[in-house]
Amino acid sequence: MNTNPQSLAAAPPSTFSIHHAVAFLTQALITKTGESPSAVNRAVRAKLFNPLILLDKDFPGQMERITQEIDLLPRNKGLAWYLAQARIIIQQRRHELTVAQEPAEALKALTTGIGNG
Repeated sequence: MNTNPQSLAAAPPSTFSIHHAVAFLTQALITKTGESPSAVNRAVRAKLFNPLILLDKDFPGQMERITQEIDLLPRNKGLAWYLAQARIIIQQRRHELTVAQEPAEALKALTTGIGNG
């Protein structure tokens, strides 16, 4: 195994795709709720897939963080509770990223054209 710090730093970051996120969330919610796998799978795809797609489209690389936050939720709650909490976590993360992006976009708009002739 290569332990050279330069080659480790040059390695591309791991990608945690939307499909990995959905599979991970499905398994986590099966474990937390005790519901049947098919019921959890249908619920995750119906309630979380689209918000995850939108987040990944606008802010790639957030899936692993989102799944970790959802995985830290307490056990023994109902499936509907977990789905609601997951949607809240996704919306909060999207809001945080949008707010952080706005000042950079405003600065870019202010400096456009400066020094061009």
